[in-house]
Amino acid sequence: MNLEADGAVELSWKADNPAGASGTVYEIQRSIAGGPFTLVDVVGERSFTDNTIPAGSSSVVYQITGVRSTTRGESAQFLVNFGTAGMTASAINPGDDTSFHMAG
Repeated sequence: MNLEADGAVELSWKADNPAGASGTVYEIQRSIAGGPFTLVDVVGERSFTDNTIPAGSSSVVYQITGVRSTTRGESAQFLVNFGTAGMTASAINPGDDTSFHMAG
């Protein structure tokens, strides 16, 4: 996870897709400041840049779900807090093998 100079958040993640899992897409949902999750995008790669975060947002939770055909994987959630010192981020479900890179 990176905070870009223009305020966008760049997400990237690892996923263990089974052999022959072509066609997997990832649903990116976002919750701003504790609000409801809304679908932001569906991507075919393991990265996404969110440049639509409203100015002044204090926190954002991203929920990423892998989908292939009618099969949905378990979601991973990441919390991003914005503040005067930059950005902090943490995995909400640290018990799994989800990892991310954060700089800010």
